[in-house]
Amino acid sequence: MNANPPLPQFGRVALRGGLVTAGAQGFKMVIQFLSVIILARLLLPEDFGLVASVGPIVAFVGLLQNLGLQQALVQRKDISDRQLNQVFWISALVGLGSAVVVAALAPAIAGFYGDQRMLGITVASALPLLLGSIAAVPLALMNRHLQFGQLAFNDVITAAAGLVAAAIAAWAGMGYWSLVLGPAVAAVVALGAAWLVVRWTPSRPDFRVESEILSFGANLTGFNLVNFFSRNLDNILIGKYSGAIELGYYDRAYKLLLFPLQNITQPLTRVMVPLLSRIHEDKVRFRDLYVRTNWMLAAVTMPGIAALTLTSEQVVALLFGPRWTAVAPIFAWLGIASLMQSVSSTTGWIFICQGKTKAMFQWGAYSSLTTVA
Repeated sequence: MNANPPLPQFGRVALRGGLVTAGAQGFKMVIQFLSVIILARLLLPEDFGLVASVGPIVAFVGLLQNLGLQQALVQRKDISDRQLNQVFWISALVGLGSAVVVAALAPAIAGFYGDQRMLGITVASALPLLLGSIAAVPLALMNRHLQFGQLAFNDVITAAAGLVAAAIAAWAGMGYWSLVLGPAVAAVVALGAAWLVVRWTPSRPDFRVESEILSFGANLTGFNLVNFFSRNLDNILIGKYSGAIELGYYDRAYKLLLFPLQNITQPLTRVMVPLLSRIHEDKVRFRDLYVRTNWMLAAVTMPGIAALTLTSEQVVALLFGPRWTAVAPIFAWLGIASLMQSVSSTTGWIFICQGKTKAMFQWGAYSSLTTVA
């Protein structure tokens, strides 16, 4: 596969990519929506709380699994096969290290929460980190080649596989293990689908990466780390001082709120980052496209969030059932705070597409410190 294909007509690519991604994302949203409802009815609040207690720690280590190099491959104007091979082996090595670190932390995590069930949960949660690292380069190549339809299709089958695996396990009485099995199956399917599409194979191991690429990825990873800390400290504190049941309520409210936001902003990011990267030198065009995209996001997301917030009790009762009524007030307060979330989440595009991840890291450190305080 040619690492530096010519770019087709910009407007046609943006429109086609947006329509294909939006259509496929609709199917993915239905799958995820069913996942939230089905698993809430098959499992107990404590099951979600146990996995949610471990989740932030595993996800934090997971931020290191490719050192931001996947986005560097998408953003760069030109990339060679040698550089692709270097990034692949570095990503694989870091992914393996991340999985080992998570497994080694399992006893400490179980001791911190005072629950030995988290020992097995933590160890099992390490596998997707390694699989995700191995899939980083083929996924980046698909994004770089503007294969939005294939990426969206892969997302759909990955989400479906995860839901089916988790639902079957929950129905079979596996409890919280079903919430661990689902992501593991999804990671295996995502890895297999990515490598089937991309006609690129790595050569012998090479762990030397150019300083420019490494600097881009390191600063992006630094931003992700500080941003993650500010967004997940709440889960750790609730799990520690209030318990798994209360965290289960909070986790369901948070996931229900993020569900529509993530399913709009994440696929849009996949389309916009490679396209904006191609025109970042044309500041007027770049600014105009960015501003128009944010107006569209605000028009789509804000009315929906407001409506869900005002009807939180009815929404929770309809989706989760009567035993989850404690979720409603949490959901309402989070809804008020998230009205600007969809728009503010796109600010990273400006830094990434222009290669200014150092400024992004500095801005993220300041923002995270003020949020935590």
